[in-house]
Amino acid sequence: MWKIIKTETGKTKHNLGIQSLKINNMVTDNHVMIANTFNKYFISVTDSIISSVKIGNTNHANNPNPIKY
Repeated sequence: MWKIIKTETGKTKHNLGIQSLKINNMVTDNHVMIANTFNKYFISVTDSIISSVKIGNTNHANNPNPIKY
């Protein structure tokens, strides 16, 4: 029902997504380059988190939900 009302009143959302991004001080609208930049960022963040976790720590007394690999 709300979809019909929004369409009839002209209040539909238009999500265009990311049209351009500044990468290394250059603005680009290349969608592949934008996607690859986001992928590299999120991979590096997870690598950073994983490397900060102490692997082999078996003292789980203070952590009832330890991360398991």
